[in-house]
Amino acid sequence: MTPPSLFRQNNNEADCTATLMKNLLSPSIILAVAKSDGTILEWNENFQQVFGYTAASIHLTDFLILNTELPAIEAWQQLLVQARLEGQWSGELCFYSEMGELLWVQATVIPFSQPGRVLLVFHDSLVRSERDYWRRQACLHELTNLPNKRAFDMNVGSYIQEADHFGRRAFFFYMDVDKFKGINDKFGHMVGDEVLKELGRRLKVITADEGMAFHFSGDEFVIVLHETDDFPDLLAAVHSVGSQPFTTSRGILDIDISVGASIYPSHSNDVTTLLEYADSAMFLAKTDRVSPMNCTPHK
Repeated sequence: MTPPSLFRQNNNEADCTATLMKNLLSPSIILAVAKSDGTILEWNENFQQVFGYTAASIHLTDFLILNTELPAIEAWQQLLVQARLEGQWSGELCFYSEMGELLWVQATVIPFSQPGRVLLVFHDSLVRSERDYWRRQACLHELTNLPNKRAFDMNVGSYIQEADHFGRRAFFFYMDVDKFKGINDKFGHMVGDEVLKELGRRLKVITADEGMAFHFSGDEFVIVLHETDDFPDLLAAVHSVGSQPFTTSRGILDIDISVGASIYPSHSNDVTTLLEYADSAMFLAKTDRVSPMNCTPHK
């Protein structure tokens, strides 16, 4: 009787050499076979257990290559060229799991003799080590566990490049809590923290499919969403995180949030400028109560 395969297949393009190598390797290792265009063809069960996704729902460019300034697509193209020239590539990658946890992994990329196929071997020892626990923490806000400003700087280039690749826009939303200092002064910082934690949880929900929320500092959040719906619908989704009351240790609170927006590439091709526009639009929305769609600063 033929033993069950250690790997799941995404389609029928499995490589015979890859299958042989995969079955020789320990099933405790995280393994995947991918095409050079980034499509993942096969993966073992440990892949899904560690990363939280089936390989069919993610792409190689979802794994961020450390120590490079290039956007994800260009960085992976460069990596694959280097692997073909040198026989393999080894280095560190980071990846946001389905639960929003930032994982750091050591990876080895090995090209097959058959053109257009690579074997990826992931070692999750980095995920479990104390050293890398603190490295992960450096990319997460300590209160909400959302990605922080540093994580934004690491990811935003890939969002821009993906928007260019698919010919769609990217929406940047800057959000804060109105009169947040008054909440802290009246109810205490513990209650303020409870509000921020719940905001972070709600933001994770609305960005679970297409986008990401970042906790920059204090009560300031930045949300990046792909153009999956019309702008007013996405804006309403962001506003919805403050529409329901907040249950705290001091009772139920109603809060107001202010949101400003900017659109790539309509308003600018520069990320810093897009953030400045969204931030300014947020303050106009706070003071004038106008739509952030209409209060983006003029260039």
